[in-house]
Amino acid sequence: MAQKTYDVAIVGCGVYGAFAAREAALRGLSVAVIDKKDFCGATSANSLKIIHGGVRYLQQLDIARVVESAKERKNLMRIAPHLVHPLPCVMPTRGLLMRSKPAMFAGMLLNDLLTSGRNRNVDSEKTIPAGSIVSRDELMQLVPGLTDSRYDGAAVWHDALAFSTERLVISAVKAAVQAGADAANYAQAVRFLLNGKKVTGVVVKDLVSGDEVTIKSRLVVNNTGPWSNEVLSFLEEDVTMPVAGLALELNFVLKRQLLKNHAVGLAGYRNADAKERLLFFVPWHGVTMVGTYCRLHAGRVDRIQVLDHDINSFIEDINSALPSAGITRDDIAIVHAGLLPIEAGSEMWPEPEPLRHYRLIDHGRKDGIEGIFTVLGVKYTTARDVAEKTMNKVLRHLGKSGGFTSSSDTTPLPGGDITDFQRFVKEAMAASPKELGNASMTKLLYSYGTEYRAILDMGLADGGLLKTISPTSSVIGAEVVHAARNEMALNLGDVVFRRADIGSAGMPDEDTLRTCAKLMARELSWDKAKVEKEITHVKSEVIKF
Repeated sequence: MAQKTYDVAIVGCGVYGAFAAREAALRGLSVAVIDKKDFCGATSANSLKIIHGGVRYLQQLDIARVVESAKERKNLMRIAPHLVHPLPCVMPTRGLLMRSKPAMFAGMLLNDLLTSGRNRNVDSEKTIPAGSIVSRDELMQLVPGLTDSRYDGAAVWHDALAFSTERLVISAVKAAVQAGADAANYAQAVRFLLNGKKVTGVVVKDLVSGDEVTIKSRLVVNNTGPWSNEVLSFLEEDVTMPVAGLALELNFVLKRQLLKNHAVGLAGYRNADAKERLLFFVPWHGVTMVGTYCRLHAGRVDRIQVLDHDINSFIEDINSALPSAGITRDDIAIVHAGLLPIEAGSEMWPEPEPLRHYRLIDHGRKDGIEGIFTVLGVKYTTARDVAEKTMNKVLRHLGKSGGFTSSSDTTPLPGGDITDFQRFVKEAMAASPKELGNASMTKLLYSYGTEYRAILDMGLADGGLLKTISPTSSVIGAEVVHAARNEMALNLGDVVFRRADIGSAGMPDEDTLRTCAKLMARELSWDKAKVEKEITHVKSEVIKF
């Protein structure tokens, strides 16, 4: 990276930075992308896994966002058919206002009309059925244990669910690299390279070697999300700070599968005077994800503190929404936490409001500092679309005459070259090696798509790598080796939390961590002390509750 001058240097590689790098590379731009942690190592790792089609924006009559979200949901299912799949959702109806049966029926009908092209030229497995209204008896069958007498039925519609949002980001980074980008994790931007009032690159500290290098570029895109203000402070100028404040958002992964097939949105009240909170219960990997708890975050961006009060309040919210669940701390498998930028002014509210719309700031036009853009994203669903809009602006800024046609909505992510997903799975399962269990084979197909073959070949070449990493896991040893060898996994946590989905649904036991660490050690030449250090560090990454 230090030996080149790039068109674009992207700082920050969560979902927005990853898709921006891919977009830039597909457009023919030379691009470098860095992150001070691992790819998808911060806010983007905290997600309910839902790829929203925009139904919730109907209440605000934000028609443009409904159409945009549905289009991007379709695009993600097309370019990552192994990772993104339709998900039926339920919202109970009640009363006479916006949650009533007539209002929800009108909403379902309008949504179907606005997204009438959602099933055009799609794989049959990706079909999004029309919304409907069901009776109270049908609601009780869909959501067992729901006893609230106010509910008189429900609206049922389909969104999409990501098998792994972390793998979606890793796949976007891989796609960027395959298209010509250079990517580095554990590379921290420490200051900008400046020529007067023009940014001409970024000085980066390699957190592995400790060295500092300068990455020269014609334009820098600040994609650091909650860290945006902190990065812009490198300019030591009076510039627009886009982050008005930050919200701490929590999602729980529960050990129990409260719902089998449908996600459900339920209203909860922390106490008699509290504002209603809408919680989503999402079936995922045989467990249940619940979110989202939100409060104002004060203090440094790098210092997230989840307090006892947060855990207790969230449990209270959940039990208020679904009393029959009777959730206690013992039911929590893991807590996911992240920071999100909020709307200006909402920091004074009892509960801050996360940013509603993405922001794309050209600091040359806004502040007179040339050569730097800042992008603040909002949700996974529109990351590709925002990347497309960003690179259109980048191309104009750089005076490029070509590259204005984007192919990122149709170009598959690595492993995503699948036209008939059900047929793909059926044929792969039929040819699965007898040494590999059905759960492990299914995991490979849904995590890696057509790339599963390379991992399977690795296991067949070394029979020990076909074995699962523990009796309770479907992950095989070849996935760990593949992550270290082919996906830039440098630390144990990179594999456990972001590449092999070992720890996203709950903290792995000691034996599982040790098996993974030994496989990593063989690939990366770790000694015993390094193995112990890595295991200890992974344990420290998990939020205590």
